[in-house]
Amino acid sequence: MQADSKERMRRWSYWILVLLALFMGVIGSPNRNSSFSVFTIDPKIYQQASNPTWIPISVCLVLGLFLPIIEYIYLKNTLTVDQENGAAELMSSIQFSKIKYILGKLLSACTLMFSLLIFIIIGSFAMILIRFPGQSLSWQQFLMPFLLMIPGIVLIAILAIFSETVSFLRGTLGTILISVLILISYIWGTTDPTNFIARIGNFSGNVYLIETIRKACIAASGKSFGSLGVLSSTIKNTGTRDLIFPAISLSKQNVAVFGWQIIFFLIFFLMTVIFFAPHRCQSKVKKSAASYKKAKQPVSNKAIRPFPLLKLSFINLWRPMSYWVKLGILILWLIALGSDRQTCVQFLLPLILLVALPFLSNIGVQGQKMGMNVWLKTINNGRRKQALFECLAGFFSTLLLLFPIIIKSGKGAFLLVSFTFFLVLFAWLLGKMTGDNRLFVFFMVIFWFIYLNGATLFLPIMGRSISLVESIYFVVALGLVCLQGILLKDK
Repeated sequence: MQADSKERMRRWSYWILVLLALFMGVIGSPNRNSSFSVFTIDPKIYQQASNPTWIPISVCLVLGLFLPIIEYIYLKNTLTVDQENGAAELMSSIQFSKIKYILGKLLSACTLMFSLLIFIIIGSFAMILIRFPGQSLSWQQFLMPFLLMIPGIVLIAILAIFSETVSFLRGTLGTILISVLILISYIWGTTDPTNFIARIGNFSGNVYLIETIRKACIAASGKSFGSLGVLSSTIKNTGTRDLIFPAISLSKQNVAVFGWQIIFFLIFFLMTVIFFAPHRCQSKVKKSAASYKKAKQPVSNKAIRPFPLLKLSFINLWRPMSYWVKLGILILWLIALGSDRQTCVQFLLPLILLVALPFLSNIGVQGQKMGMNVWLKTINNGRRKQALFECLAGFFSTLLLLFPIIIKSGKGAFLLVSFTFFLVLFAWLLGKMTGDNRLFVFFMVIFWFIYLNGATLFLPIMGRSISLVESIYFVVALGLVCLQGILLKDK
């Protein structure tokens, strides 16, 4: 456990999460003067963010949307790490306790996530001191929303490890499916917090927050809340009543929910132990960089011809996708051809790009996995050419996927082209920097979740600010092109 924790803490991805955790207090704190509402409750009745009790509730509601997916994506390679460093090959040749091994991995994962939760608490406390100097709240009012996230953290940790032992959940498709499942559980818990099954399958603790919000509204105005917004467009605040959230209290039903969550945890733990098969593990054969050192002089740049390299880029991006995913894309594409503009823009656009995530997330990653980057170092401008044609393959493929929507978007057509240009380069940059597609998948799942909830500020295809947003995407994409040139500069 200790070795696994230290190995993860050495990686830059952990410290990026630490910085994000510290700033979560800023990101999740409601601000009445902001152009984008983080958290609102009946703004025509109540004053928004009028006292310090709003901050822990708001931070945890926003955090409940992001943290479970971040945790799942971050922890999903818990077992893969041992394959990368050669430990899995060693374990396949010796006898050891699978229960102790999985338990150690689980404790290590939970320790890392608990440390992030501590940083989030620190950042939220700092925001209370900054936003509401001289005002105070009880420790129960402040800490209980965060403590109720602990069961979800443990459940996500075992779910992430379990998904690595099941073949169809290991890849990008599994990441998307579990991420969508987490979002569904969040929506279900927010819309129907009294449902017992929704409480058991809740990973974020938002059901307890919604119940507390309802009690506070009844105490302030005699009725429950009418509208609740999380990461939504700004509504003019004309409310005059002060809304103070009480400390969260746990009922007998809540204790029963915790009991059922423990049972489900034990089931997933035992299934993980059963499905984990180290003695049948065959380590992936990696091409050693030493084999490429035979070429003492760089190969002529004529060795890479444009058309074969472009064809190879298309094959590398599309081949890893299963036939079922390709069939799903084709069905959605044909539906888009026969659908009206509003249906295409509001529903089919995010659905097509979500289903196509296994393809998009391969941009910038597939070449590294296949060892092409090592070979391309021996060719003059080899990496630059490969990156160029990989991005071109991704760009033209995405335009083809969005063709039925582009032709029906009217003035929003160029916005979709600019967005596609940005999206491909963004995917390449994240893939190049991390060597993995999980971070890009996370950003896309969250982006389209917010989009499907009506917050189309970042992609207003049917809005008024089309020209401004398409210009921003185009300029940012040009900046990513310059950054790409710097990253691929021959040393």
